[in-house]
Amino acid sequence: MNAMSMGPTTRFVGFSKEDINNACFVHREKCTLWPEFLKQGYHKGNLFSNLAKFTGKKVFIVNYPTEECLKGEIEGKGFRVIHVQLVRDGRANLHSKIRHDSINGVVYPLEIILNWQIPKWVQINNEMPSDQALWYRLKYEDLLNIPKVTLSKLSTFVGLNYDSKAIKFWEFEHHLTAGNTGVIDTLCRMQNLKGWEHHRRESYSGYIKSIQLHNNDKYIDSEWKKALNRKQLLAFDCLFGVINQSLGYVRDDFSDEERKAFWMEFRKYDTLWKSESSLKKKLSNWFNNIR
Repeated sequence: MNAMSMGPTTRFVGFSKEDINNACFVHREKCTLWPEFLKQGYHKGNLFSNLAKFTGKKVFIVNYPTEECLKGEIEGKGFRVIHVQLVRDGRANLHSKIRHDSINGVVYPLEIILNWQIPKWVQINNEMPSDQALWYRLKYEDLLNIPKVTLSKLSTFVGLNYDSKAIKFWEFEHHLTAGNTGVIDTLCRMQNLKGWEHHRRESYSGYIKSIQLHNNDKYIDSEWKKALNRKQLLAFDCLFGVINQSLGYVRDDFSDEERKAFWMEFRKYDTLWKSESSLKKKLSNWFNNIR
């Protein structure tokens, strides 16, 4: 394989020799990549160049590169940077955030939509290059429902030859330094590695069992359809529905009376936005950022 998936860059940029045994979240102290690479010396400023020489890989896939990573390790280093914007139904994202934040106490869905979901979307959308040839929008649901077609198109876009075996990512060696708990958990269990205890371990068991017993490589998390109540869905639709629809997702159906009731309630919630029209004016910049 000519590519290496690395996960988010928050940890591996600036790795030192002291980080050797804790670098890899998959293999941990038994990792055969990061310890050897880090022992070679100080890589800051030439991380990807040195990693390319060390691994023989030509394509590196990273999630959410930080400003430090972009300026210090990528820009001006001779790399061709392709952006892949992975989107998911915003209602699923809302549920995921509620579920995650509720571990630390009571959460308020309205605040999540206003203070996290909308600003995060604007940030990610604005980070896409103006040149359409340099970025690709990938839908999470397409990736799961029609994986071969979706991955084949993506591979062509980034300049890789698609390998049908890639769907079964757990059959390949990975050295993630950060990333989604479910992915790392699956890799550890399927490869009989140590792994670690986490609060969602039990919920992933069904997915692991499906792979082992039925060779089923699909797992679509649709808990949000049952978990979000109508009031939460209404708030989401009024505040984020237009953006979500622009990404190809069907909006929920609400009556004019329900929408009017929401805006009346919203005015009580936030006195800074005195009316529905002033809120829409404030949101207009967000709506104008839709591509």
